Amino acid sequence: RDLRKLPSLPAADVCFCFKLFDVLETSGHKFAEALLEKIPCPWIVVSFATVTAHKHPMRHPYRGWLQRLCDRKGYELVAILPFANEVFYILKTQNRHVLP
Repeated sequence: RDLRKLPSLPAADVCFCFKLFDVLETSGHKFAEALLEKIPCPWIVVSFATVTAHKHPMRHPYRGWLQRLCDRKGYELVAILPFANEVFYILKTQNRHVLP
């Protein structure tokens, strides 16, 4: 399905958004912000590539915009985990549904 057109998402304990936002964004970070607001999970793991498809290092491997978004929305940025080809951001959201 097209994530840009889904009216809602199912509740879960954790949501993994691996290398998703760089692919789906068309301008700015409006889609990422809207999708993060729609995810009914207390924990969200977001990742980004740190190297290009041609194995060159990314100019900006860390995403400052995501850190600013967390501050603005009140999400707790629990950890930033860098690896050789990918960086992971662990987010704890507020007031989200938790499965029993």
